[in-house]
Amino acid sequence: AREIAEKARLPYYYFGRAIDVAGKGLYGNALLSRYPFENIETLTIPDPAVKDEPTWYESRSLIRARIALPGLSQYLTVLVTHMGLAQGEAKSAVQTVLDAREEGAPTLLMGDFNLTPDSPLLTPLRAPLQDAAALLAPGEDLSYPSDVPERKIDYIMTAGPIEIDHAAIPAIVVSDHRPHTAVLRL
Repeated sequence: AREIAEKARLPYYYFGRAIDVAGKGLYGNALLSRYPFENIETLTIPDPAVKDEPTWYESRSLIRARIALPGLSQYLTVLVTHMGLAQGEAKSAVQTVLDAREEGAPTLLMGDFNLTPDSPLLTPLRAPLQDAAALLAPGEDLSYPSDVPERKIDYIMTAGPIEIDHAAIPAIVVSDHRPHTAVLRL
């Protein structure tokens, strides 16, 4: 996170650990910012009690940051996550996001949800949050895999007094996902 922040010339960065990968190091989420963190923490997403789906299970986390922005009387809450592949993991992740939100506070939620827009697991997030990709034409919201995108599983969502001016998923291949960008106004 530090190296990426330095290359992007962003002075504030944070790494939220999810797991230790044997022989490879830490795995988790990162948040880079132009503005200082007033408060930042890593919340553990509870693993499902029963792991009976035929898929890979992996413990996950959620970064919750409060960022003071110039000219704003209220701080911005930023949530960053990478949800698991199993439905039970995604259900726990959605509940963790809902619990981490502060009603009425400007909120930005970003991450790889590993869920397509038609997933009923996203329903609890749709009521309080707006999906930035709603500004995109059908098919322009696909981000995975990056070389020939077939699915939308990456999201930028907002709540509170935040206007989404622009969203894009540029045709750039630097990882297994294309980047999802948005211009927001408070």
